[in-house]
Amino acid sequence: MVLQSVVLRDRTPSKIPLTVLLIFTVLGSALVFSAAPVSAAVPLACGTVIKTNTTLHANVGSASSPCIGPGLIIGASGITLNCAGHTINGESAGVGVNLTGITGATVKSCKVTGFYYDFLLNHSPGNVLTKDTANTGHDAGFLLNESSNNNTLTKNTAKSDYWGFAILSSLGNILTGNTASKNTLGFYLYISSANTLKKNTANNGWVGFYLDTSSHNTLTGNTANNNTISLGAGFVLMSSSDNTLITNTANKNAQEGFELTDSNDSTLFKNTANKNAQEGFELSYAFSNLLTKNTADGNAGDGIELYSGNTNTFTGNTASKNGYDGLEIYYSSDNKLTKNTADGNVNGSGFDLQGDASNTTLTGNTAKSNGYDGFFLDSYVGYYFPPFANNTLTKNTANGNKLDGFELVNDNDTLTGNTAKSNGQSGFFLWGGVGNTFSGSTAKSNGFYGYDDVSTGSGTKGTANSYTNDICKSNLDGGSSPSGLCSPQP
Repeated sequence: MVLQSVVLRDRTPSKIPLTVLLIFTVLGSALVFSAAPVSAAVPLACGTVIKTNTTLHANVGSASSPCIGPGLIIGASGITLNCAGHTINGESAGVGVNLTGITGATVKSCKVTGFYYDFLLNHSPGNVLTKDTANTGHDAGFLLNESSNNNTLTKNTAKSDYWGFAILSSLGNILTGNTASKNTLGFYLYISSANTLKKNTANNGWVGFYLDTSSHNTLTGNTANNNTISLGAGFVLMSSSDNTLITNTANKNAQEGFELTDSNDSTLFKNTANKNAQEGFELSYAFSNLLTKNTADGNAGDGIELYSGNTNTFTGNTASKNGYDGLEIYYSSDNKLTKNTADGNVNGSGFDLQGDASNTTLTGNTAKSNGYDGFFLDSYVGYYFPPFANNTLTKNTANGNKLDGFELVNDNDTLTGNTAKSNGQSGFFLWGGVGNTFSGSTAKSNGFYGYDDVSTGSGTKGTANSYTNDICKSNLDGGSSPSGLCSPQP
């Protein structure tokens, strides 16, 4: 899934008449209401400027007579607006609660519906919004725009907006326990850094969490499930680097659980992506990312997929029972895979390296009971065999796979101390590769040979590859073809 961020950027303030809305809001209120503080006991009219601590005792506007323009305007810093569960009703224009230029205010228990922006912070740092609801708005439920820094949003709800929660060109905000439902984008960050999103939920929209050109943000314990509008996804990082994602969940989305595109140097730790309609985790044009102890099970596509990305590290991840491969890498180099598990993937291999995947290091990984091979390495591209794949496989295990334990269509790979047992075909199968080196590996109880090498050359026993101290036992068709590549079985 590749989402075009340029389309989304049309929704930023440069494309929206935000300035016009702000002028209309302030001027409209000034024409009708005094700037003096309003008594909390008096029902408030649309466009009221609030300059003292205020608690609502009635709705502002109504479904039959909504505000045509501004709802309420916070006119002084450091004050509190408590709507006490009352509703501010609008009709397709204006701002529901406007905190432009305000610092240190608190807005709580407000229900806002029908405005262009339900809650707006514009050049507004250090405010608190809690237990507020934005329902069926137009552009944004909650918009933090242009240097609206260090705000705290807790237990708010945004439903059926374009942006549920949007942070644009702002930093240091903390969003905790908020809910975005049926929005186009549940949580959207654009050119924003050092924000913290914790235990928020974004379900039943298009994309749950979308980071666009945003860096050094931390997302922990968030949930993005069932985002199925227009082929939705759970978490998308587009041109966003140095972010940290920990224990987030993305299940049953219409495309990927997690997608990183043109995004580098990020850390993904203990996240879960299960039963998505495409990949669990998809990385493309992504470099130097660290994925550790994540889970990608039961996805219709690959569990984890890396396309055209280098120097990434995958450690202790689980990718099992997916529709295709557990972990697929293609057109990528210098990546490291350590202690990952890929079992029971239905129509693919546990680990699949294709399309000039080179200089990859695989250590201590396990692939069991997959529908194809345990490990499949094929750097064939068109009619060209790259002369230097140079992958290194050490102490990996491939047991009980339907085809081969390890299948190589590669050159110059090094395999040391690997184990292939009880696979349906051969333990190790080499088709066309040259210059590969095997040492100390074990092939036992496989359905064909322990080692099956169809190459010819000046290597061991007339093959084009080298074998040293490799073990073969109880393989159905024999220890090796040609004979003598391993012992004790001939």
